[in-house]
Amino acid sequence: MPEPDVNKATFSISGTCNMNPGSRLLNCAAATSSTTHKPTAYKKDSTSRLVLSIDLGTTSIKIALVDSITKKPLKTAAQVTKADIESQIGLDGCEQNPVQILHVLHQCISTFDKEHLSRVVCLAITGQMHGVMLWRSEETSKKELSSFGSSSHKWNKQEPSQLITWRDQRCKTKFLACLPPADSHLRLATGHGCATLFWMARHQRDFLKRFDCAGTIMDYLVSLLCGLTHPVMSPQIAASWGYFNTENVSWNSGIS
Repeated sequence: MPEPDVNKATFSISGTCNMNPGSRLLNCAAATSSTTHKPTAYKKDSTSRLVLSIDLGTTSIKIALVDSITKKPLKTAAQVTKADIESQIGLDGCEQNPVQILHVLHQCISTFDKEHLSRVVCLAITGQMHGVMLWRSEETSKKELSSFGSSSHKWNKQEPSQLITWRDQRCKTKFLACLPPADSHLRLATGHGCATLFWMARHQRDFLKRFDCAGTIMDYLVSLLCGLTHPVMSPQIAASWGYFNTENVSWNSGIS
């Protein structure tokens, strides 16, 4: 299971990345935009530190540059992702393409002034809860975000699975009743990450074996940005997966 980050409701990245997050995002913006954007008319303090807030929602992405001192937004952007894809299991499946989601994120970031992005010292990342996707650790530790977000990028066997969202209906009541009882304040339901993983372990075991990491789309983005070999998940997101005890901040153990 992903390691829980017990201190933050959303992911907050500052000193944990392998490179400055602002410069990493500046590189992404340069790779996805061929146009020159006019500087934002914000002149109060041209040297203030900025926070980039990212919300990877179910249907759209919203981002904002916020002054870390005044707490006021300098600029915002939003775009519909259009990431829904057809599921191999039919109408019960509700899946999205993570390549498309990150491509739209790059498009949003590319609308921001490069000078502002170079002043980003912290990222705050949140998004759709419950969902699960799979990937291999060597992918997030080595991949360049610019290549992943390219609209012409093609998947190969080492790249991530689809994102199975909270809307997924593959886990029927009878299947959920057969699962181990959860030590959690939340009732397990279809669309919850752990329930989906149990379903995959029963029906798609060979596919599951191709990966060594699981998390939400936000966990995947953080792993890419920081070059992580294993995902880190906030306790709120972990609770939304099921089988997570928020009182002792730990995953349920001894279940199978």
